[in-house]
Amino acid sequence: MERSRLEVLREIAAAKYLQEYRVIAALLAEEVRLRRALAQLDRQVRTAHTTLADTVGAQSIGGDVLWQVWVGRTRRDLNLQLAKVMASKEPAMAGLRRSFGRRVALDRLIVSEADGRRRMAARRFEQDLIAFRS
Repeated sequence: MERSRLEVLREIAAAKYLQEYRVIAALLAEEVRLRRALAQLDRQVRTAHTTLADTVGAQSIGGDVLWQVWVGRTRRDLNLQLAKVMASKEPAMAGLRRSFGRRVALDRLIVSEADGRRRMAARRFEQDLIAFRS
């Protein structure tokens, strides 16, 4: 049996949805990685505060200042990367919603078309039956 145009379009829509899903999945994974890195940095800062408070020598040679500079630079870089991911996530989510909607709409059209064909076949059968009885 030959596939209808709607079925071909449904396959294309499903492929597009999977493509959009892969994009958003990669963005979400990157977001999780960056948020974990920021949380790890926060844990390191808390640990370092207690350690540096106990070590007077690091403060006397400026180690604490260098540490704070590194923490600030690292936090800024991670937050910048996170902002880029979040900025690209919104259009990707919009694309995913759009492709999902197309896929659902095509599924409904195919079901509707199949129902129409069944009804039409039932009508033809009924008409043939009436014609046969006459």
